[in-house]
Parts: sequence; structure tokens; C-alpha cells
Amino acid sequence: MGTGKITIKNKSAHIKEITYLMNLGSLIVIFMHALTADMNYSLTNRLPVIFSYNFFYSFIIPLFMFLSGMLFAHSQEGPSVFDYRGYVQKRFKRLILPYVFLSTLAFFPKAFFSEYAMRPIRLTVIDYIKSLLYPWDNPVILFWFLPTLFMISLVMPFFYKISIGTNNNKRTLALTFLFLILTLMRPVHLKLLNIEGVMYYFFYFWIGIIFYANRFGENALKVHPGKLCIGFLAVLLAITYVSTYVFGQRVEMLRFLGALCGIGMSFAFIHLFTNNKKRFMDWISGYSYQIFLLHWFIQIPLRIGLYQIASLPYAVVFLTMLAGGVILPVAISRLVETRIKPLKFILGIR
Repeated sequence: MGTGKITIKNKSAHIKEITYLMNLGSLIVIFMHALTADMNYSLTNRLPVIFSYNFFYSFIIPLFMFLSGMLFAHSQEGPSVFDYRGYVQKRFKRLILPYVFLSTLAFFPKAFFSEYAMRPIRLTVIDYIKSLLYPWDNPVILFWFLPTLFMISLVMPFFYKISIGTNNNKRTLALTFLFLILTLMRPVHLKLLNIEGVMYYFFYFWIGIIFYANRFGENALKVHPGKLCIGFLAVLLAITYVSTYVFGQRVEMLRFLGALCGIGMSFAFIHLFTNNKKRFMDWISGYSYQIFLLHWFIQIPLRIGLYQIASLPYAVVFLTMLAGGVILPVAISRLVETRIKPLKFILGIR
């Protein structure tokens, strides 16, 4: 598949920025899931907790999709002929193999301890198959992201080829508008393989490609990142407040605007580090994906053992889940990477 080439100056600095954004995203996910240790209990009925969760949830998945689009655009800087078959194989190994293996690994203990689960499951073949084909029924609910990103990755090279790859601005604009409609209108409601999620998140992946192709060129916005971060933060806080306290539910347009503000805020925040040549959580760089894959297996046993069985104070459980959700996945990944190399495919380690 032939593609146009994207020429980016100072690539290493931009890849470092993306890496730090992935680090930030991973920490937000860990924080959110530690915050919901008391989900379905009295604490989560208090609006401040719901507000905090809604604030981060409004943009964390769009941010990951946006960064995935940027990384796809980065991959187009190579040979002029795109190896689609090799690309799909890599995506399958990176996303689907961990999805199937880790989902299977989680299915049996979750079924056994179903009485402690927020989403109980039954130990049946039908439930197992359904958990893989319907990602929102997966024993690890956050794994819905993996097949969703895989499906987007399968078709995005074709959209890229007929538009950005051939410098066809009209087609690029038309596709941007189409993906925007899919996000705002949500016309597809097919749960199988989370097709509705695929349609919804096309837009964020797509604008990640456009952003990488244009923003990292000559037209970078010359605004102090601190001012941008505060501005985006203020707007996002207002949107979250209105959604949480006024409407009490997600309004699609507010959700969309919140996602864009959250992405902008995240970039501005990381720029505060990169502009001053400082590092951001560099010790987890390269392991953000593994943190995403493994933290459930750390945090859920901690929640059940410390909170639901031992009845320790919520603050203690929260801090333990927060630390354990970051430190242990990195330690396990490094162990697999250096000592148990045959298992690298399970964690999507290249």
C-alpha cells in the first residue's frame, strides 16, 4: 500500500513527548481505578468522588486514541510502500494476543470470586465466549479498549492512503467531518466487538494523525504551556461541573468538548516538562501499555483483600492500590523482559 511521507523535524523530542503523555495517561487510569475501590458502596454516592472520576473519564480514552493516531502517523515516516500485512500482524500480536490470554486468565478467578465482583460472571462456556466477542462483558472491563483500537487500526490505513497520504485536503476534510458525525450522533449501536465504540473513537484517532502531520511542523502554536494548561483545565472543570451537578448525566456535546479540552490540557502539562528539558515519570517510560494490561490483576485483589474482607480504611486501600497498580506491573514487565522472555507476547512486549 503506497503512502505519502510525513516529514517531522526533531522527531526524538516529539516521541519523548508522546511517551510522557502515555505515562501520564497510565497514571490517570491507575488513579481512577483506585478511586473506585468503593464503587457501589456509600462513598461513591458522594458527588466529589463522582466529580473526580467524571473529570478524568471525560478525556482519558480519547487521549489514548489520539496518541495512537499520532504513533500511526509516526510509522508513516518510513518506507514509501506500507506493509499492511506486516502492520496487521504486529497489531494483532500487540493487542489481540494479550486480550485473549489475559482475559482468559482473569475469567476463572473472577467467576470463582464473583460474589465480590462489581460485575458478577458465571463459569460457563457461553459466558467465556461472550466475554471475548462483547468486550464490555469482558471480566476485565477496561480491556474493551484493545479490540476497539485493533479494529480502528485495521481500517485507518485505507482512510490515510486516500487522503493525507496523497495530500488530498478535500478528502481529509470530508473524512474529518464524517468521523465527527459518528462521534456526535452515534448512529451505530452494535455491541459485537464494540463496533459502536470503533465508530465513536474514529475521530480521536484521526485527529491524532492530523495533529502529528501538521502541529509538529512549522506551525506549532507559540503559547506558553502553563497558560494553555490553566485555560484548558478551567474549561474542563466547568464542563465536568455542569455535567455532574446540573445534568447529572453525560451530554454528548459536553462530552466531546471535554475530551478535546482534556487532550489539550494533557499536552500543555507535558510541555511544561519537555520545554524545560525535564523528565516525567521516566522510570515507567516504555511500560505504560504493560501497566494498563496488568494493573487490574494487582488492584482488584488488593481491593477485595484489604477493603471488602479486611475492612481497612478507604484511604489506606486507595493509596495501596495506587502504588501497587504502578510499581508491580513495571516490576513484572521487567522480569518478563529479562528473565522470562517466552512470555513477552502475553504483555505485548516487542
